Amino acid sequence: MRFEDEIAEVNGRRASVLLPILAVAHVVHVAVFRAAGAGAKEWRDGIALSHAVTLAACVPLAIVAMRGRLTKNHAPWLGAVVSGVYLLHAAAVVSVDQIEVTSVTPFIGYAIGVAVVMTLPPRVSIPVYALGLAAFAAGIVTMQHDKAARLAILPNGFSIVLLGVAFSWILFAAKKRDFAQRAPEDQIDRIPDPPVDDRRQPHPPSPLHTEELTIATQRLADGRTP
Repeated sequence: MRFEDEIAEVNGRRASVLLPILAVAHVVHVAVFRAAGAGAKEWRDGIALSHAVTLAACVPLAIVAMRGRLTKNHAPWLGAVVSGVYLLHAAAVVSVDQIEVTSVTPFIGYAIGVAVVMTLPPRVSIPVYALGLAAFAAGIVTMQHDKAARLAILPNGFSIVLLGVAFSWILFAAKKRDFAQRAPEDQIDRIPDPPVDDRRQPHPPSPLHTEELTIATQRLADGRTP
């Protein structure tokens, strides 16, 4: 198995477990925030809409992940897409939160969670996190109207993304080292036994052949031809 195939399998298995759970969580969030009492209607509707949109992306991704697990044919792009979707989701939720609070906790959680759950090479993780950071910055600038609060929040987004990229890179490197250490053992296990060639195996002489050699040797000793 190639390293890329192993990464796709790991990400596919994890997505097949987590995405159905997250889909249920999105449904619960939509129901709770839509059914909440009066007050902060704009904020509640925004949170409910964010979860509804993410749910629409989560369900087909969960189907792809579960089908890949059943068929043992995992989509290599699944880890990157799931990571991008949930970083965008976190950026959207944090942006809507600025209507009532200045918390960026959801973005922190998803940035670290993506690094831990999904194994991404740096060439993938850096663009994915850059997309999440761009959405985070755009959302904060748009939704947070207090200049001081905005100035305090934006640098946190950059720090969180750098930390997420670093974690992702470290875990990817550890996974690659583990694969490299296991690869020679896997190759040895796949080496077939050498074929048995009967023509190269020595055979003991037959009794008749031994007798003929004895007679020929005696005639040579007597000076006669065999």
